[in-house]
Amino acid sequence: MNTNNTASWWYASNNQKRGPFTEAGLRELAQSGQIRAHDWVWQRGMDDWVLASSIEGLVPENLPAAFMPPALPVDADAAQAHSHEYAQEQAQEHSQAAWHSAQAHVPQEADMSEAAMQVDALIGVNQPFYARQWQIAERNNLSISWNWAALFLGVFWMAYRKMYLPCIVFVATTLGIVGGAIALQLPAPTMHALLETLQIAFAVLFGLYGNWVYRWHVQRTLKRINTHYSPEDVPPQIARWGGVSFPSVLAIALLILLATMLMGTMLSTFVDVPEQAVQPAQPAQAVAPAK
Repeated sequence: MNTNNTASWWYASNNQKRGPFTEAGLRELAQSGQIRAHDWVWQRGMDDWVLASSIEGLVPENLPAAFMPPALPVDADAAQAHSHEYAQEQAQEHSQAAWHSAQAHVPQEADMSEAAMQVDALIGVNQPFYARQWQIAERNNLSISWNWAALFLGVFWMAYRKMYLPCIVFVATTLGIVGGAIALQLPAPTMHALLETLQIAFAVLFGLYGNWVYRWHVQRTLKRINTHYSPEDVPPQIARWGGVSFPSVLAIALLILLATMLMGTMLSTFVDVPEQAVQPAQPAQAVAPAK
């Protein structure tokens, strides 16, 4: 185990992958009992995960007293052998489960720590918030997690985060719904209620699924960058397509203004103005002949 100060070590325990850590940090975890002999470890440059017990000097032979099991009762001598066999079976099953979990997260052609750094660089501003929300959603096996900025700002938040494709989909969907309502010549109160309902519905959907959409955007963007660009061109492309953008917010505001003007034109085209009722002519009164 070579000494270095690079955070290039990972370990898998209880079906959870954690890292990266420096070698000193990994040793501290092992000394404290958080990394056990049957856990799996991996370092940048290794072909595969290995047991922590196979790394010389990593896992201490004698754990501190705080991590030792309680003493067996006096009358438990007969059950000690069975308990030892059961513990070995449980340790083996745990190791196999940790192995499969770790293998599922090992990148085939890219370094794990490098992939994590690419995600952090692409997010940029407020990266800890999104990492925490994604971790909560993944732990609960859900696609929803709350985002107040997405709730109140909606499409402007997506533009700020450079999610241009979701912005286009949102504007096109809104235009289609409102345009269809105008073509159907819905009454003004019905149209007003429809717009309010859409506004509330989209706001709630943004608040619930905004983080999930942003994660999809980050993964899609990184996949496209790593596929179409050489390794030396990846960082500039991440800087170009990642982070945040205030000009994009102004651009989407202009797009919404143009869409509103288009809606006004459609409204004046498809909605007929009722003609004024024509008053019928009064019949002429007959004039009595002079006597």
